[in-house]
Amino acid sequence: MMMLLALDDEWLAYAGRSTAGPKVDPTFEGADPSNRLSRIARYSSLQQPCTVAWHPEHISLGVAAFEGDPRHASTLLERKLRAQGEISSEVRILILESLQVGRGYQVFYVTVALDEWQHMLSWAGSQQHICGLTLAVALAFNRERLADVRVVVE
Repeated sequence: MMMLLALDDEWLAYAGRSTAGPKVDPTFEGADPSNRLSRIARYSSLQQPCTVAWHPEHISLGVAAFEGDPRHASTLLERKLRAQGEISSEVRILILESLQVGRGYQVFYVTVALDEWQHMLSWAGSQQHICGLTLAVALAFNRERLADVRVVVE
């Protein structure tokens, strides 16, 4: 399976280690077949299943503390961030980690601009092959819990 690192304005395709020589079948249109790491055009067509580590252009990270039920964290967090003026447009809030602290809890979260979120999901959903999506920050935050923060679109 190929890996794609989707950064703000640069996308990189990684073909992995090759034991059969330097030539690797590219996963994306425009990928250089002689190089295992290639710069590619944004939103290229997938030629086989791929995992995408995505770093949105408009992303913010944070930690917040609340009391009550952690299932309500996204709603409470959105209200808090809007009241503080930290977000003014439509966003997708993703809780990466929730920790119980006394009677309350703390959450480590990211916010992504909703239009970017929808565009990426639309692109992934339009592919002929399975495209596993995860936020690049989630990889750095907690590699062991990658499966908890991955979105798979078929």
